[in-house]
Amino acid sequence: MKQTRRILTAACLFALFALGLMIWSLFDPRPIPVVVAMSIGQVLGTLSLLAFVYVVVADWRATMAQQGKSEPVSLPLKGPPLKPHPGPEPEPVP
Repeated sequence: MKQTRRILTAACLFALFALGLMIWSLFDPRPIPVVVAMSIGQVLGTLSLLAFVYVVVADWRATMAQQGKSEPVSLPLKGPPLKPHPGPEPEPVP
């Protein structure tokens, strides 16, 4: 739990830093800030997304293990069951 909390904090910091680089390139549209934002900012943003997805999956797996379920939980269907469409019967093939 402590490790995922640290990873989530790092993901937030990476995302904020990447956002700062992107905003810098908007206010200073010279080539260097734009290139830095589009390269380093993109890498940091992608790393933050991957770290966030890792934390979500790790938390989900821990919850499933704690409940003793090894297979995914299916969502209950809402509403009445679907009925077949009343249409013309297909003609038999000779």
